[in-house]
Amino acid sequence: MSYLRCVKASIKPLAFLLRHHEKLDTQGVVCYHIVVSKHISASKIPENLSRLRKSLRYTQKEFAKMAGLNSNYYAKVERGDSVPSLKTLYQIAKALEVSITDIVGF
Repeated sequence: MSYLRCVKASIKPLAFLLRHHEKLDTQGVVCYHIVVSKHISASKIPENLSRLRKSLRYTQKEFAKMAGLNSNYYAKVERGDSVPSLKTLYQIAKALEVSITDIVGF
């Protein structure tokens, strides 16, 4: 299944993101072409976030501030205790200067 999803103020947590194609619509809203699969899990996100953050030599606290996130929340995401929303993944990817696909691992 494939559909276009635009990032808005309230987005439910990431469930089955496989890949995206980022673009801006005419109003500047970031849109993603998302391919959904029931076999995808968020299990690679914490490992990839930790690896990417450490490659930039940031502490969790420093990186959370740079990404505009609460440091306690970011630590939970990196431990795998919390699944980030698509909006949060976008913020993190932007701060890391990578694509969401790099974070999700597909």
